[in-house]
Amino acid sequence: MNINLNELDLNDVGIWPLPVKIVTIAVISLMILFLGYWTDTKKQLANLDKSEQEELTLRTTFEEKQHKAANLDAYKEQMANMKASFGALLRQLPVKTEVPGLIEDISHQPSPSLPVLNSLLLRSRRQRRYQEQRMSCSAVQIKQ
Repeated sequence: MNINLNELDLNDVGIWPLPVKIVTIAVISLMILFLGYWTDTKKQLANLDKSEQEELTLRTTFEEKQHKAANLDAYKEQMANMKASFGALLRQLPVKTEVPGLIEDISHQPSPSLPVLNSLLLRSRRQRRYQEQRMSCSAVQIKQ
């Protein structure tokens, strides 16, 4: 069977030979599939990839929060212990009214090798997390 493409009439597709009809239908079907993929499926696949990434992120976040929730009682107990130990340490620090007495105790302590001649409180400096109380002391070392 010899087919001449120049003799095919687009207005009379019904009389085309069967192999030409099959090839034409196959080409048109492939074009429809390609255009469908290009316009709709490609966007859906991109959304699917984005959703899968979001799912992984959410799953990781969930697992972290679930782990924290499972250990919540232990965290609360640890926090209570830390507050108690912090309170004990805080009570050991001198309060503002005790500082002059402490300096006086330091200057009047009998030390045979290092007597303190005088001590003077300087202006305190506020640091980021604490207040620094500066002090000037004069002492003379006695050689024995």
